[in-house]
Amino acid sequence: MKLSLYLPRQTENDLSKLIESDQIQYKEGYIGCCKRNYLIFPNDKHKYYYNPNKLISDSLKKKVFKYLYSPTNNMSKRLNKKQRY
Repeated sequence: MKLSLYLPRQTENDLSKLIESDQIQYKEGYIGCCKRNYLIFPNDKHKYYYNPNKLISDSLKKKVFKYLYSPTNNMSKRLNKKQRY
């Protein structure tokens, strides 16, 4: 699947499934002076702002896409890499 074909409605559905299965942490807390809702992905310290009542940002959409559809191992690297001697 390509990122360009990944629709916001599909992203919302995938996010709700990931939150329900506890693969992604959905938290609420103060960041600075504002109370915000955010998501934390495994092995990532960045907090992605998430409001279920608003449109999903492009950065969050890309993160969900990579989390779900990228290979977890290093198979995405080129296999026939030229070796230097």
